[in-house]
Amino acid sequence: MPCKKKLQVGDFGWGIRLTFMDCVAVRDISAATIKEVILGKPDGTKLTKPATFVTNGTDGKIQYVVEAGVIDQANYWEVQGHASGPGFETFTEVVRFEIGSNI
Repeated sequence: MPCKKKLQVGDFGWGIRLTFMDCVAVRDISAATIKEVILGKPDGTKLTKPATFVTNGTDGKIQYVVEAGVIDQANYWEVQGHASGPGFETFTEVVRFEIGSNI
């Protein structure tokens, strides 16, 4: 049976991967000079964190490895990718995920 562990407050070292799309096709963001993820906390505050390409950006994928202290609230979080470069600015869809509380 596959493991379905919910992420918990205080967890870090796990990655968030996002893909930029144009309708149904992957968007080449290899020319991006800014790559970041925007995290929306349950209390409504936002954090912006630098991201890196998963490969070279032609696959439209970026990633951010969560640092210690970032995941500090239980409940539903949102994440969105942002990339911009010469002549373009683009965002991923917003993804919602749940963070569990600890004892």
